[in-house]
Amino acid sequence: MNVSYTIWLSDRAGLRIQPIEDIISSNGAALMYTRAVNEVTSLTLTVPLNDTYKELFIEPSQYLDWRLEVWRRIGDREEYLDTDTVWFIRDIKKNIT
Repeated sequence: MNVSYTIWLSDRAGLRIQPIEDIISSNGAALMYTRAVNEVTSLTLTVPLNDTYKELFIEPSQYLDWRLEVWRRIGDREEYLDTDTVWFIRDIKKNIT
């Protein structure tokens, strides 16, 4: 069964700015997250520096409290907000190799 993910980047007001798609792929992107009830948990998103995403996060401090939503689709079913969670951006690290 085919599973796909879309990550939505939203500003502090919740306005959607940019979708980040096809992150689970062979181009160096990665996504890791866990959700626990009544606990602070984390999401780690690695975005490739290709033409689509290279303009994102140029000035990391401007993105504090912006939001990430993980939308998941299984097969041809309707897409849904995975874990019913919106993640706040607290830290951005650039790793250029």
